Amino acid sequence: MTREHWDATYEAKAYEETGWFEAEPTVSLELIEECRVAPSEAVVDVGCGESFLVDRLLERGFKSLVLADISQVALDEV
Repeated sequence: MTREHWDATYEAKAYEETGWFEAEPTVSLELIEECRVAPSEAVVDVGCGESFLVDRLLERGFKSLVLADISQVALDEV
């Protein structure tokens, strides 16, 4: 899929209308905790979309966060 495809997808739908939307990124947070990632360590969210994971990590004191997505529209929103 192309960048144009994903940009169009994020422009056409509200984030909560996408099939992959999670109001709470529970599984991702549990995996980060299970791996014992400290708030002082970097976390990279590849394919972040318009996820709330970054918000939850910031709330937990994480500071070194990298968000990556093919869609500039998604990155602008997140």
